[in-house]
Amino acid sequence: MQPVSPRSMLGKASDILAAFSLEAPVLTQAEITRRAELPHSTARRIVAEMVDHGMLDKTQDGKFVLGLRLWELGSLSHRVLPIRDTAIPFMTVLNQALGQHVQLAVREGREVVIVERLSATDAVGLQLQLRSRVPLHASAAGKALLAFAPEAEVDAILHESLPKFTPKTMTDPQQLRRSLEQIRSQGYALVHEETQLGVAAIAAPITTRRRQVVASVSVVIPNSFAITDKLVHGVTAAAKSISAAL
Repeated sequence: MQPVSPRSMLGKASDILAAFSLEAPVLTQAEITRRAELPHSTARRIVAEMVDHGMLDKTQDGKFVLGLRLWELGSLSHRVLPIRDTAIPFMTVLNQALGQHVQLAVREGREVVIVERLSATDAVGLQLQLRSRVPLHASAAGKALLAFAPEAEVDAILHESLPKFTPKTMTDPQQLRRSLEQIRSQGYALVHEETQLGVAAIAAPITTRRRQVVASVSVVIPNSFAITDKLVHGVTAAAKSISAAL
């Protein structure tokens, strides 16, 4: 008889999540420990870490529920998968043609989330990782989405304090408005060193048949890279092809 392998940390966390159900959406620490079949000290430590990461929330009376972060991820996955599956072939062609990073991003509230990235060996190094979140105003991918957002939402975002990531991050509301108007007019966003020094990007919106902007596709390049008509056309054509395929 083979010995039973000990559960990994991920396995234990998964067992804790599985302890919750429609019949038992709120659990005490003791109930979680019993249902997950874990030692008390182990369950308490992992639950505390899951609360820190938003996977679980603690109620006012000290019980636990599934965290808001899980619902966000589930919602994001539901929205993203059809777009990602449609976009990948076109992103692959763009990646192979340019030899640069090609990214797919969606809007999540007042941020843009990178949900897919195809890279190349010699492409510029990036600080932002896959699933990274950046305020909409600070990247080409985000501006391509913000430019086509409802005017009231744009107003609300531009009335907030906008963080700077580099000295070149555009944070002046009036300058941003002019930039968004230009993006709407030309159909793509071009950003130089606003998210990371030494890095530029071109992004174009992806739309549904009802003209709803649901994502953006972008190419991330060294800031010294020549912005040619061929490069701009490649990004905008990819966005239009993905939109048509959707």
